[in-house]
Amino acid sequence: MEEAKLVNVRKSKKGKIIGEIQFADGKKMSIPEGASVTESLNNTECEVKRKDGNIVLIMVKGKEIYKKTSIVSKGKSNTVQQNNVFRNRGGRRNNYQRATTPSMRVSKAHAPYNFIPLNDNNKVVQGQERPDFDCYYKQDNVNGLRRFNGYVDCKLETITPLYIRDTYTAEELKKKDDSNMDNPEFFSPAGAIRIPGSSLRGMTRTLVEIMSWGKFGFCDKDRKLFFRAVGDTTSLGDYYRGLMMDQEDNLFPNFRAGLLKKTDNNYRIYPSQEIKGTQIYRVNFDRKTRLVANSDIKLKEFTFSKIYFKPIAPENHIHHDFRGRPYQLKYALVTEISTRPMQGYVEGMLVSSGNLGNKKHFHWIVNMPKGNDDFDITNWVTQYIQDENRDERINLLKELETNPDGVPCFYIRTETGEIVFGHTGLFRIPYLYNIGDHIPAELKKEEITDMAEAIFGKVSKVSKDDTFASRVFVEDAFLEPGQSNVYLSEQPLTPKILSNPKPTTFQHYLEQDPNCSQRSLNHWNAQGKSIRGNKLYWHRKASDWKFEGDKTESEKQITSIKPVKPNTKFWFKIRFENLSEAELGAILFALDLPKGHYHKLGMGKPLGLGSVKITPTLFIIDRESRYNCLFSGKYWHLGIKQVETKEFKEAFEKYVLENINSSVPLWDHKRMKQLKTMLDWSNTEINGWHKETEYMDLKEFRKRQVLPSPIEVKDKFSKD
Repeated sequence: MEEAKLVNVRKSKKGKIIGEIQFADGKKMSIPEGASVTESLNNTECEVKRKDGNIVLIMVKGKEIYKKTSIVSKGKSNTVQQNNVFRNRGGRRNNYQRATTPSMRVSKAHAPYNFIPLNDNNKVVQGQERPDFDCYYKQDNVNGLRRFNGYVDCKLETITPLYIRDTYTAEELKKKDDSNMDNPEFFSPAGAIRIPGSSLRGMTRTLVEIMSWGKFGFCDKDRKLFFRAVGDTTSLGDYYRGLMMDQEDNLFPNFRAGLLKKTDNNYRIYPSQEIKGTQIYRVNFDRKTRLVANSDIKLKEFTFSKIYFKPIAPENHIHHDFRGRPYQLKYALVTEISTRPMQGYVEGMLVSSGNLGNKKHFHWIVNMPKGNDDFDITNWVTQYIQDENRDERINLLKELETNPDGVPCFYIRTETGEIVFGHTGLFRIPYLYNIGDHIPAELKKEEITDMAEAIFGKVSKVSKDDTFASRVFVEDAFLEPGQSNVYLSEQPLTPKILSNPKPTTFQHYLEQDPNCSQRSLNHWNAQGKSIRGNKLYWHRKASDWKFEGDKTESEKQITSIKPVKPNTKFWFKIRFENLSEAELGAILFALDLPKGHYHKLGMGKPLGLGSVKITPTLFIIDRESRYNCLFSGKYWHLGIKQVETKEFKEAFEKYVLENINSSVPLWDHKRMKQLKTMLDWSNTEINGWHKETEYMDLKEFRKRQVLPSPIEVKDKFSKD
């Protein structure tokens, strides 16, 4: 038994007693449903027994207030018991009870990416004092710091194919039939192949942030993520189902329906009237013919149509799970529908949502509005727009452009007072917290200027006085002369289909207890849980990155590219002004990696593309000498001198170690070891590495497996 405390015990809006159990380590878990808890027990000490990450027993002052028992007794299958089973499963035909058994404890995932942990104790190393921008400083001490001007010549060699997409010119767009088609050519303004300096700058800055213990940057901190967790086996699924469906009334909808309209720049919802106790109905359709039951009406996915139907009151309907066990759902099932008015029929809107791979067998019907109880939702439209993963076919705001009389929608008010809405009954809703809420406060303080900001510039949201320009300028990388036939193929190639990064995969992007179960995974609704850190991609040998599927079936997802082949050589220059020894060392430390460790750049990184080797050479410009002398022999006197990088890298390393109070070499620090592991090309020689660093298939993904750390991934092979 563990010592703990009952905290935040209170009554919910529906009159239920809810609360949390706080353990000695500060972690909290929700009080299980069915526990004999009253508000008087708030802040009361208790004893808790956990098994496989789940609470199985709670004792208060020697009295048992909760003991987990099997929901369905062996050999029994009455309707009430089966409804309880169904509630725990979220209404899906899966045995979700297995989520709390040892066999469903979260196992290890694999992916082409991983994360560099956040700074130890959320410590941020502040940048050094910045110089003025109106002059070049000498190389002697200025406010205790030496300042340097010059440039770094960089050779870049591709280890695997590299691709950075080009754009179309205005003239090329005029000649194209499809303006949305991607340009397959490698980035080549004016016909010259090059790597844009912005890509090189972003790659370098990210590494400087990590290596210098900087703030967590380059993240849309205000962005909210969306989810739909009808059948999710985690506590997130419990939250979603509890919000959207009445758990005490056989999952009768809690969400509402109405018409969404736009007037001028305002958006309003006109609620559907209630007939026979409901706004919303179901009507079955044939999955083969797509015809609505007892009619000749056929709707495509994500469309709607005005119809007439005979309303019916909600009642319980018996369904069966995948094992044939019965359970009840409450809804109003319409069986009489027409495209024209009929006696006893009312007007409504027939709404077709997604087919779920031809598994869905019903459409929604919603009543038309009546009365003047409409309300403004303009304040929540911006949030709706933020859902970047929404299929554009179900964008209600775009539908309004062609349907000014309104489009049917479903909506609900969340516990925070927000109104969220969607195109179907069980629509996607935003998490309670945005991404920034999961970044520790110390790692996003505007008033702190870290080393990356001091070098690369900063746009402050707090004060214009704290906004300043960059002292580093990264030029485009051009092909080294003498190379021909640099393309991997003269014809565009089709890579395997890749979608955008999915931060909604919370079991990867958020810190997780290594021994947690599916039900106790941290998700974006979990307050105070930190993100994993900076996301980087593993090196992989690009051996099977080409698409071999049916292009006609995947037409909307495939693209074409013309990458350059391995061993293609580029060169580029990074100019810098008034950098201190440590600041210049930070740039060099990020560029000049240990032997056999490479950078990642461009598109297709999950497939193995974009591994590059960079070799920097440092040149310092003595500005005073440059302008005091005109000639050096037969040439202009430029005051340029090639110097070794060692002293600058050591100055950077010393500065960081002193500020994090560490005495071990920087690359030997436990956090930097994770980074070094990810940059190590020798991993690609490990037998089984390719499988370990590819995306999981859908069956694996549904298990909500936790992603191990980079070193844990590597150690797996050494143990094997």
